[in-house]
Amino acid sequence: MSDEILYYIWLTAALHPGNPRKWDILGSEDSIASLYRHIRSGDRRLPENEYNALVSYDLKKAESVLDYCIARGYGVICPADPEYPASLAAADDPPGVLFTLGDICCLENAHTAAVVGSRKADDYALRCTRHISGGLASAGAVIISGFAVGVDSAAHSAAINAGGRTVAVLGCGLDYDYPRNSKPLRYAIAKHGAVITEYFPDTRPIPANFPIRNRITAALSDCIVCTSASSRSGVLNTVSHGLFYSRDIFITPPHDIFSPNYQGIISLLRDGAVSVCSAEDVIRYMGWG
Repeated sequence: MSDEILYYIWLTAALHPGNPRKWDILGSEDSIASLYRHIRSGDRRLPENEYNALVSYDLKKAESVLDYCIARGYGVICPADPEYPASLAAADDPPGVLFTLGDICCLENAHTAAVVGSRKADDYALRCTRHISGGLASAGAVIISGFAVGVDSAAHSAAINAGGRTVAVLGCGLDYDYPRNSKPLRYAIAKHGAVITEYFPDTRPIPANFPIRNRITAALSDCIVCTSASSRSGVLNTVSHGLFYSRDIFITPPHDIFSPNYQGIISLLRDGAVSVCSAEDVIRYMGWG
């Protein structure tokens, strides 16, 4: 664990996870420790609201968060730690802190594929999800998804059943059993990969969190596979982040071109997403051998 972890907890908690402003502020300092010293000494170069937020949170509060996480068995890492994922470190707005269960090092030197889709997926979409996720996991790729009901959970479960690895990116804190009664799957994922979140342990799963976390799913992945999506699905938000990071986008053929659950898939197909029917198609296109 880096000596800088307390400073990153301080900065992230004060300005809120997912707020890219922290990187602008940090960019004008020699180090995060020097930023803390300047704030505590009364340096008011920042806008008043930011200064007040930063001065009201101190390292003692950060230390209490760290102690709580250690007691609960949660890992806590920041960009200064060697196990912090390289793909996140290179992202435009990386998390200042990651809270983890399991072994996040499973991402190191691994091919990664996000498999995403609707919470209300039909049987066809779930079968496609299991088929492709299981095949990719068997081939050694790490399956990334968002731990929601429907496609996300099917992707995680398929990777585990194939004896592979998977990473769940949460939109809430690790203290919450969300989706409800999902703890067994969460701990299974932790045994076969990792559960991660930038949100502090007591953060509730409010709707605004999930589009923000989608950038993490996209940044961690070499490609994104979509098996179902409506025209207003959060899946399209994940894809937009993926396109920003120049990730390849794959879709499975829509089961019903008239169904609302596939209008987002059809839109992606029109925009140039590659249609795939198996893990082998993805592997061949990605050149993973």
